Amino acid sequence: MLKNKFWFLSLLLIIYLCIVVESQDWPMLQHDAQHTGRTSISVVPGNTAKWVWVDESHITTNFVSQANVSINYPSTRTVILAGDVQPIVAENKVFFGATNGEFYALNGTNGATVWKKQLKRAILHTAAYASSTVVTGCMDGKIYAFNAGDGVQKWVYATGAGISVAPIIVNNVVYVGSRDGYFYAINLGDGSLKWRYKTIADNANHVHSGAPIMQSAAASTDGTKIFFGAENMYFYCLDASNGTEIWRKKLGGMSFQYSWPVVYNNIVMTFVTVPRGLSEYVMESELDSLPAKGSSESVFDYAARIWPQERTVIRNWLAANPLYRNFYVMDINTGNSPYSEEVPMGRVGGIGYPGRAPVIDNQNRILMYWRVRSATFMDGTGTYGTKYPPDISAMDPATGDRIWLNIKASGWFQNELDNNYVLTVGGNYLYLNNHMRWSNCINLTNGNVKYITRALENWDGTSWRWTNCLIWIGNDGTNSMPPPSLHRSPQGDCGVVIASINGTPTLIIQESGHYQINFGCIAAIQ
Repeated sequence: MLKNKFWFLSLLLIIYLCIVVESQDWPMLQHDAQHTGRTSISVVPGNTAKWVWVDESHITTNFVSQANVSINYPSTRTVILAGDVQPIVAENKVFFGATNGEFYALNGTNGATVWKKQLKRAILHTAAYASSTVVTGCMDGKIYAFNAGDGVQKWVYATGAGISVAPIIVNNVVYVGSRDGYFYAINLGDGSLKWRYKTIADNANHVHSGAPIMQSAAASTDGTKIFFGAENMYFYCLDASNGTEIWRKKLGGMSFQYSWPVVYNNIVMTFVTVPRGLSEYVMESELDSLPAKGSSESVFDYAARIWPQERTVIRNWLAANPLYRNFYVMDINTGNSPYSEEVPMGRVGGIGYPGRAPVIDNQNRILMYWRVRSATFMDGTGTYGTKYPPDISAMDPATGDRIWLNIKASGWFQNELDNNYVLTVGGNYLYLNNHMRWSNCINLTNGNVKYITRALENWDGTSWRWTNCLIWIGNDGTNSMPPPSLHRSPQGDCGVVIASINGTPTLIIQESGHYQINFGCIAAIQ
């Protein structure tokens, strides 16, 4: 009897440990089908990278950042990742696709290739993993499923046009949109079609029905609803079981590309790209009109004093400039706004991008950038395109109002109005990444900033060695740039991945290069 009891308890422990390990993977875009962008584990990196991968022939292990030292880099970079490609982590492997159609599974410990597959066209977004299967879309219009362990192809499903979004997997069903104007639900086990839905505009016969889908989908927490936007600027909610339309809503803006929905309890949020691309100095005169901060007044007291007035100013500006409205919150059951007043979200982000998607931190706060004068968290840092740094604050899910953070990010931090960071959360750290300003993390308890990576030591007229971070190309004292690439990385940005590899918390960072920097690598940092 005791033996049977011991066996049963041991089995429960094994199941528990399996669940814990799985939860510390990063199996799809922004970690999960709700795109919360968060995990419970964190890494505060030093200046050593476990490995840095440029291609199979150029892998640097145990890289120590120091003056005039660079990673192993090719004379011409030929394996190029799109900016939107966020590597995923599962089974101690790192999975991602490249623009030449190669799909890789790397050993998470050393960056060596476990297996790779050659697809027929570019891979422009993030893969997804569940049940020992990894799935990716491709611009040849097909969805591919491979055994995660050995790369054996399980199935392929052909749509009618290229796929440039990330699939999600919920309850062993793959959900993904295609540029052919259909949204697909495909059974993970055998690749059979469960259902498909054609995007509808004003009506099924409207010229904008069948519009391409350029936004990755999200799912409700219970997995019963699927959300996505199409390029006719309708946002859809479908029944996950049969594809029946629950509701659709016409939003403003000109594209959903480079964005993804985020689901929190009973709301779904999305940014859109607006017709007027740049945001530098937009809304500046309205912020100028607000009372100034007192010389001895704290940023927190200033925010408390000015925000009621500032909130009204922003809402009035949005009403007068509807083309600049770029953020929407909808009730997951009806598609209606859950708030009596407009979310006071001014113009943040630019260069043809939507605002950066919110993340949900481990205190269950909805964190995102806000265009304000009363910054608290990001106050006093370097900024471009405005006198007033955009702040990272929370949104009250009950009212849509801003809740500023009662801590300040310490030290100097690049905080551009039109070049924001993609946000992810690990433990009590906020991770920030973009392909021009690279990666950083901020402690959400005390505001301490840690600079993680920079591509070049000498970049944008500044030496970055003082940041004590990982610098991939040691061009100290020169203005030399990395060797050229076969072509530039397709635009987009992706967040820092935080996952456990063989029990060790690890950051996986994809650095694909901005349009001003011809560079790319993937790094594992512990």
